[in-house]
Amino acid sequence: MGTEYSHGSDGHCKLPTGFNARLNTWSANLTRSTTVTTGFGASVQDRRASKVIDCTGSAGGFPLYGDGSGSTSENSISPINHSGTTFDDRAGGTIILFFLDVDNDAADADANVDLSITFDAVFNSFDFGVTQDGESTVTFNFEMNDPDGISTTWDETA
Repeated sequence: MGTEYSHGSDGHCKLPTGFNARLNTWSANLTRSTTVTTGFGASVQDRRASKVIDCTGSAGGFPLYGDGSGSTSENSISPINHSGTTFDDRAGGTIILFFLDVDNDAADADANVDLSITFDAVFNSFDFGVTQDGESTVTFNFEMNDPDGISTTWDETA
């Protein structure tokens, strides 16, 4: 069996309800703290890695919005949770980062096996941008907030 390479168009990202954008990029950093445990007389650094893993990252794309009337679900869309002029986004929710979304359903609600990592997160910042040629962008920055850690789906037999 040959090697297959994952590329950007294979991926996908599912954010919690209320974070509305047509996403075209995501990144995640999985880190583990280390501690230097070198003793007297040692000639090299001796390190130990923590069992605690952390995940931070971002997902970005183009913001979705409606006309603000709220009369239909299409008209009440905004890129972030807010009530009037107050942000109401602290709760966060479950994020699924797909390396391979077999059928691009993003809900992962069928029998197709996807390559993904899933965890609960909080959002610590939002980056908005507009270029003079009309492109608007939004980036959602997140940090893992999951006592169970990261769940992976990585079955390459599909």
